[in-house]
Amino acid sequence: MTGHTTFSLENAVSAFPSLEKQVLQNNLMRLKNEKRIVSVYRRFYVIMPVRYKSRGVIPPTYYLPELMRFLGRPYYFGLLTAAKVWGASHQMPLVDFATTTYPALNSSKNMNACIHWCYRYKMPVGFLVERNDANGTVLYSSPELTAVELVQYARHCGGLLNVATVLAELSDSLDFGKLPTTFFEYCKGTSIQRLGYILDEVIGAKEAANALCEQWKVNCRVANTCLNVDSNHDVITHNRRWHINVNEKLEVDDL
Repeated sequence: MTGHTTFSLENAVSAFPSLEKQVLQNNLMRLKNEKRIVSVYRRFYVIMPVRYKSRGVIPPTYYLPELMRFLGRPYYFGLLTAAKVWGASHQMPLVDFATTTYPALNSSKNMNACIHWCYRYKMPVGFLVERNDANGTVLYSSPELTAVELVQYARHCGGLLNVATVLAELSDSLDFGKLPTTFFEYCKGTSIQRLGYILDEVIGAKEAANALCEQWKVNCRVANTCLNVDSNHDVITHNRRWHINVNEKLEVDDL
């Protein structure tokens, strides 16, 4: 009724000063059992919206900005979650991918099974985009940052072959030509190389690949690397442009 969709235990204690803490916690437990509220983190609750009550699951985009403000931590949605926002919806993620800074959150999977957490030492503040959502504004990684992170964290996204399929849909949203130098402070050079090779040789996004190549040669140290660092396969060939030892054959799915 007051417009608040989330609250903390401390908020509830302040709102009902006449109730003993144990009585208040018993009432919160009853509301949880009735699925009127959901505990998504220790001492933090979300009021169950009617439209999600039948499913019993609230999407993280509905409450994560408020939760992270409660925790005093930065965040953004990335990887497959951000890719879906930028037009790559062929591979629908089963969870939402959220990134924050170290140290790792003390989060229970039972409380928050819908979020896959990733961590950084430094947030790429200049490369996050604010988008309107049903419950306010939400931060997502930019298309370019999303593309690099998909390659860098391919093992979390179904493997490099799945990532290549997602990049095929995402490629039209990429504009590497206008990236400032600071962008490369947040990205591994080897991930840039792998991304460039996939754009260039696997999905044929030549314009995006050429723009990325110009930036990469200026801003990154060039070193040979394998296409798939998690693969034990022998090297098939060597790509001279991107200095990639190709040890996996990638063919994108038909979209």
